[in-house]
Amino acid sequence: MNSRLSKSLALMLFIVASTSFALAGSVTILPMSPKEGATVTIEYIPDAVDASVVGTGKLYALIYSFSFEAEAPRASDILLEKDGKKWIGTFTPAKGTVYSIVKVGNG
Repeated sequence: MNSRLSKSLALMLFIVASTSFALAGSVTILPMSPKEGATVTIEYIPDAVDASVVGTGKLYALIYSFSFEAEAPRASDILLEKDGKKWIGTFTPAKGTVYSIVKVGNG
């Protein structure tokens, strides 16, 4: 697989695979088609069911990033900051990331 195709696949799979959640609610990954090296924004909007959990004051996005080179995923914790009804955080995927899974939780 050539390098350009690998990078394109990696960025598309990142968006598709970002669907694992510890809490209910909705997660949005922006931009929809990130370029390698670009900052990615995670927005989490909790459901009413999550009020007691998000009321504790801290939420994190745990990012599991997979690459062709590594046998295991690279894990990163991103502290989400409250902005109105949303919780927002940013990160830059590591070079060579094929896809990532996002898990939102409070600890």
